[in-house]
Amino acid sequence: MNWAVKARSIRGVSHEKKGTPNQDAWGCARFGSYAEGIALSDGHGGEDYQHSDFGAKAAVDSFLEIVSELSERHEDCDTIGRTLEGEGAILLKQRWLEKISRHEGFVTERSYGCTLLGALRTEEGFVLLQLGDGKVACVLEDQTVYYPFVRDSRFSFNETASLASPDAPFEMSVRVLTGDLKPIAVVLASDGVENAFPYDPYDDAGFYLELMRQSDASGIQTLLEDAAKYSKDDTTAVLLRVEPWPFDDRAPIPARVWAESIPEHWLSLKQLGSQRLSMRLFMGERFINAVSKRGGLMPLNFSEKQLYYDSESDSLPLEVMSPDMNTLDLISLRRILDKLLGIPVTSFDSLDEIKAQLMQMRRNLRFDYDTGQEWLDNSGHTIPNVALRSPAGVFEVYFDACLRLSEVIPLTGWKNPIWGKVVQHPNKPQIWGIKNLSSHSWPCYNSDGAALKEIPPGNTVTLRHGTCCFIYGIPVKFEINF
Repeated sequence: MNWAVKARSIRGVSHEKKGTPNQDAWGCARFGSYAEGIALSDGHGGEDYQHSDFGAKAAVDSFLEIVSELSERHEDCDTIGRTLEGEGAILLKQRWLEKISRHEGFVTERSYGCTLLGALRTEEGFVLLQLGDGKVACVLEDQTVYYPFVRDSRFSFNETASLASPDAPFEMSVRVLTGDLKPIAVVLASDGVENAFPYDPYDDAGFYLELMRQSDASGIQTLLEDAAKYSKDDTTAVLLRVEPWPFDDRAPIPARVWAESIPEHWLSLKQLGSQRLSMRLFMGERFINAVSKRGGLMPLNFSEKQLYYDSESDSLPLEVMSPDMNTLDLISLRRILDKLLGIPVTSFDSLDEIKAQLMQMRRNLRFDYDTGQEWLDNSGHTIPNVALRSPAGVFEVYFDACLRLSEVIPLTGWKNPIWGKVVQHPNKPQIWGIKNLSSHSWPCYNSDGAALKEIPPGNTVTLRHGTCCFIYGIPVKFEINF
């Protein structure tokens, strides 16, 4: 089976009017007799990115260099994909920085900002990469148009992830296609194509299929010129397909589309990283418990980019990823925790050590009522403003905070249910309380030891200094230290 690369790039009308160059760059390379790569990069527009055309060319060259090296070192696609998603992504960013730093106009990497799409084909299958906007689209043998990457809902129309971002290696998504998912054509397209179809994320499926059916570059040129009339942006497509094309070019184009997606109530590690520090610490504990529960084993292809939190079931759906398991080394574990927490953890030699470290961080958590921010107090001198005291320690609480069983009693298992939440009185917001979210009533006593009425599930106990409630039979005392 022979494979051919075809590509065209159209300078956008908006760039022509401003007198700016085409900021898209593309490239291809053959590695020995068995592999080849294609890449496409779209330089960011705007005054802050005056060298993004050079940054895009550097991104394309860096990707092709990295996948060339990986294809020489590894034989199978899975190994190449795992490497590219981890240390390969870090090396790609470093290689790009080296190239732009030698540019005569270099001042800061931000001015070279760009996206990146890439594909490596071997005899076994494809390794695909996406950073930022644009589309990677594949055609399967039944002419289904397959989108292998989940759309990133964090960005609006004119925003995107960037190779200039410090988090660029983490933002890169990698997908390996082998076996039944091995496509007969792959196209990389800049957002100049995507923006020409603004009404639905996959309205462009017919365009990609028509693009892949073109037998010569002039047909690709015509299609891209039509798209550029609508998007007004630089419009580029790089096509890698089998030759000769196995379908009749005159046949009707089917409307079969398959796009990878995740449930809306799943939060990725990227999204978890923007949550409150208390939430991130809790998720760190959940992840360590998941690793411990599996005896240190994780799905074979697991990486920090595949960590999701299911907000509906309050769990980490790690088991859906792969039936094959592999030992998760402590270096990878620490990298995941550093990314999740947003703060570095100290070195550790066992899961028990890191669990103890995360729990101590929870005890050191403080809330700044002036700024609404959480912070870690490692001095041991400050006293929490509003806290609960239990056999598990003293923990600060604040409005809208969820209270979990681990704050009542030290836990060793997977379950850590929410038993209460800090709420405000609907008519008197200056009055705070703890809403009972458990399945049993709480016997409560005031600071003098006199019994208060029991608080059934769904009801709220007023938050007063010295009040003690029995949660799952464990005494929990509330302290106010303003």
